[in-house]
Amino acid sequence: MYDQVKQRVPETLGDADRHYLEMAMELSRSYRDDQRRWPFGAIVVVAGTMAGQGVNQVVELNDPTAHAETMALRAACTTRRSHLLEDGVLYSSSEPCPMCLAACCWACIPRIVYAATSLAASFSWNCGSNWRSLMALLFIWK
Repeated sequence: MYDQVKQRVPETLGDADRHYLEMAMELSRSYRDDQRRWPFGAIVVVAGTMAGQGVNQVVELNDPTAHAETMALRAACTTRRSHLLEDGVLYSSSEPCPMCLAACCWACIPRIVYAATSLAASFSWNCGSNWRSLMALLFIWK
């Protein structure tokens, strides 16, 4: 099974992947000083065109599901007028959480590209959150 998964993972990212990943990272950088948002950004690309983008708006919207990835998925689904994004790619500044991964599964996103692991993000953007500390411990424990 490992060989099958390894074959699906490219050794290097192509120019388009790097471009869209940099866009997602720039979204997250643009909000790093905004107290209403945690610095996460995501973009959904469908058929080579950006269909949606999102930033973390959990505090701003009082919505615990308003992660950057879900906001990007919502925008892309609205743009495409479909709840399915079978030919889409999610580019995220950080590894999606389990909720966002589930949303990608429900939207049938076949590919996810992210810049930082959740462990790296928890250490880099630590704002005293117990959840981030817990996630860091879980990933170390694994």
